[in-house]
Amino acid sequence: MAQSVSNDALWVKLSEIEDKVIEALTAKKVPAPEQNRQVEISAALKEEIIETIREEIRKYSQSDASYLERNEKNIKILYNGILKIQEQTKQASQTQAQMPKTDEPKEPPAKDKQAYLDLVLFKIRKTSAIITILGLLVFILTLFCMKQQNDYSLLNYKCYKQSVVIERMRVEIDTSIKVEKTVKPTP
Repeated sequence: MAQSVSNDALWVKLSEIEDKVIEALTAKKVPAPEQNRQVEISAALKEEIIETIREEIRKYSQSDASYLERNEKNIKILYNGILKIQEQTKQASQTQAQMPKTDEPKEPPAKDKQAYLDLVLFKIRKTSAIITILGLLVFILTLFCMKQQNDYSLLNYKCYKQSVVIERMRVEIDTSIKVEKTVKPTP
């Protein structure tokens, strides 16, 4: 299990180490840094830090400028697209306005005199008459084909019966000939 150390114990240990470092420096007699020198170092560091910050700001501002330029281009493209759409809708509305408006319903072309067969009691559309005639023809052809199939099957059955009868007759004749050959009268 890991041992936990409190913050107070760590600070005590750090203060002891700091005291030992100060004693070691005083024992060696290392001259303490001068105040002016510290100011110069901190001013140089300060300038360096300021310069790096300025460079970063320039980088960010350039990237922001490029983003702004891209956004401006996109906005211009969108604006031009909107203008084109508005022009197209205006042209469409103008063409609709130019088209003649007819509020009167026209008679459908099926009501023309040529589209109807005028019989004595009623009128029939020509298309309905043609469809009816074609339907009757299909029905008649179907009946004819069914009759032909029935006749063919009856004829086939007759032929089968005749072939069976002929085969029986052959068998009877063959057996009668064999019987006659076997029973030959003796002279």
